[in-house]
Amino acid sequence: TNQWSLEAAMLGATSFMGQNPITNAYFSNLKAPVQQSGFLNTRGATNKINIGLGGNIGDKIFFGLSLGIPILNYTVNTQMVEINANPNDTVSQFQGYLLNSTVSETGVGVTGKVGLIYKPVPWARFGVSYSLPTWYFMTENYSSEIQYGDSILDGSEPALSYQMRTPMKGTVGASFYLKEHGFISIDYEFQNLGSTHYHFTDPRYSSIDTSYNSYMKSVYGYSHTIKVGLEGAIKQLRLRAGYSYTNTPFIKSKMNYSDASHNGSAQSATVGIGGRFKRFYIDLAYVFTYTKDAVSPNFQIPLDQINSTYMTHNIMLTLGFRLSRDESKPAATKERQKRSSDQLPKYLDPGDKY
Repeated sequence: TNQWSLEAAMLGATSFMGQNPITNAYFSNLKAPVQQSGFLNTRGATNKINIGLGGNIGDKIFFGLSLGIPILNYTVNTQMVEINANPNDTVSQFQGYLLNSTVSETGVGVTGKVGLIYKPVPWARFGVSYSLPTWYFMTENYSSEIQYGDSILDGSEPALSYQMRTPMKGTVGASFYLKEHGFISIDYEFQNLGSTHYHFTDPRYSSIDTSYNSYMKSVYGYSHTIKVGLEGAIKQLRLRAGYSYTNTPFIKSKMNYSDASHNGSAQSATVGIGGRFKRFYIDLAYVFTYTKDAVSPNFQIPLDQINSTYMTHNIMLTLGFRLSRDESKPAATKERQKRSSDQLPKYLDPGDKY
């Protein structure tokens, strides 16, 4: 918004290009051919500190809860260029512009998670978990400049502090074990993306809470994810395969400016191999993710959308070491442990999926 209002102030007054503040329509009086180019560079990460507690009742009901403190940083840098590509045009006063803008977000939050597993028989497990919403305390920094001829105008803004609540997430799943041969698992996740909520404490933006939150509810709906995984065991060897699908988040609106095939839905396929030994385990996995979406360089103005196809390849290696058992425990305790462990599959991995 800042950069387009800046552009309108500079160029709209001279009737070359700009933004109509009433209809929010973008216009350009540049005559073809016009050369347009630009790039969008994003980077960032989310790290989380977790504190957890778990237990079980009679080796039938397993429960756990955790407290999480996520730490977030994210930066988007955009550059847009539009120039008059007609070398014979000596009439137009507007020959081109360069727009640079950077938005950076930093914040810390708090969240939690509770989960429950029921194991009615040794070969079946049913689980449910609920991830609480995450409450973030955010700071945003925005800077921009536009170069037009020999002029450079600055559109930077003071730092903005606000609060954000991201949606909860629920998961239900089941796993079925085939003795020592392996297992199959199915998970379903759901998340109401439209429940994202903003609260601005800055007096400059205290009146836009309602419009932001209404916009989120009108555009986004429930996100659904289905995951299926399969593992086969041959002595110490483990072979795995998995697939997941997440639907488009734009359930209620076409505000993503995309056609039916560029709707932001995502698919992933995984294959892996590993080994389990007495005190050591190793896993190697390959994950392929495929998604198609669209983005408009004019942000909220659905003009010149760019349809993109993303294919990502990830290779992950996991190494683990088991701690030694306490040999000082009484024999009766060891015997009880042995009887309990006899009910579990021999290939059961530490840190099972639930």
